[in-house]
Amino acid sequence: GHVEAEWSLRDMRELARAVARLRRLLDLDADPVGIDDALGVGSADGPPFTAGIRVPGCADGAELLLRTMIGQQISVAAATTHTARLVAALGETVGGPVPRLFPTPETIAEHGAEVLTGPARRIRAIVAAATALAAGDLVLHPARTAADLRHDLLSLDGVGPWTADYVTMRLSADPDILLHTDLVVRQGAARHGIDLTDTRRWAPWRSYLSMQLWRCELTARAVPAAVAATTKASSE
Repeated sequence: GHVEAEWSLRDMRELARAVARLRRLLDLDADPVGIDDALGVGSADGPPFTAGIRVPGCADGAELLLRTMIGQQISVAAATTHTARLVAALGETVGGPVPRLFPTPETIAEHGAEVLTGPARRIRAIVAAATALAAGDLVLHPARTAADLRHDLLSLDGVGPWTADYVTMRLSADPDILLHTDLVVRQGAARHGIDLTDTRRWAPWRSYLSMQLWRCELTARAVPAAVAATTKASSE
């Protein structure tokens, strides 16, 4: 029912901006009751949607894009390893609970190719995106329209529709972006008989629909695994 946050501030005048960023990051200004009603949460004949679900926001647009590109087409565990290596090598050391910051676009543009591993094309794409951010050719600001953000993201080499939609949804806090190309969302929709080619009845809350389908599918996958683990434990 609450969020507990800890900040390390160099100046107390930064507190208001830090709180505003946290509210955006956790989608705390959403109207969960109204959104749940629109999505039919709790209806007897509808999908098993979760009440009060939020859409994750963003504290830093450049970091969001670069982290997302690092994680493309690899597992979450592998993405975590790649990102940790990048932060350890290039991140600024700071005090407080977080020992290092995510590297700036300028730093990744200059040294990213020396640290990043994986397919050469992906490394070039990440470095090119960082270079565009550092030069001001790509501006990721939450005040920009979702359409403009998506257009600029799609112009980058190595950024496809899923990445553009995901980053735009989180950065702009647009409530109506359907992640229709996401594999887990599509599988969740198929499991519950939802046609992703005609989702007008869910507007303007299709970002939340994406999160609901994501959660439904991952929960459904976890149940058989939990049952199997319980059965195995009982037989031992």
